[in-house]
Order: sequence, then structure tokens, then C-alpha cells
Amino acid sequence: MAYTFDQAAAMFCMGRNTLTRRLRELGMIDRSNLPTGPWRDRGTFKVKVSTFNHPVIGYRHYGQTLITESGLNTVARKLGLARYRPEPGQKAVAWIN
Repeated sequence: MAYTFDQAAAMFCMGRNTLTRRLRELGMIDRSNLPTGPWRDRGTFKVKVSTFNHPVIGYRHYGQTLITESGLNTVARKLGLARYRPEPGQKAVAWIN
């Protein structure tokens, strides 16, 4: 499962704009909210590519960045927060808020 920036920000108890600003400051995403080079193939982010029909220009492609389930812990660690969820195979009592 992957989460939008709105959903992830709510899990981290912050706003979407604050989350994206901090991810930009850390160099994880660019100004278009797409993952930067070092973060593209690490499994932290997933880019959902879609198309819409603009009435004047025609079909346009756009990418929506999502944070993966395993990426939540990575983002939380980079932001200096406690881990959001336990790693797969780890008991829930083993992680600290």
C-alpha cells in the first residue's frame, strides 16, 4: 500500500505543506514533488503516472508521488520522528513512539 502526502502528513501529525517542504529541504523530492535521483529506486517513494485531457492543450501526463509502507519509517527517521509502524515481521510492542 502507498500513501499520499496528505495521508502521510496526518500520520506524522503535521500538515501536507510542512511535510513536502521538509522533504524538499532534505533533498528527497524536487520542486515538482517527484523523488530526486538518489531516492528514485530505493523503495521509499512510488510515482503513479496518470493522464488527463486538457480542453485546450490535449492529453497531459503527470506524476503523483506516493510514500510506500516501508518508506514511512524511512521518512520518519529522516524527519527526526519516531518510527511510524513496525518493520514487517516485527512485533508491535517492539517499536517506540
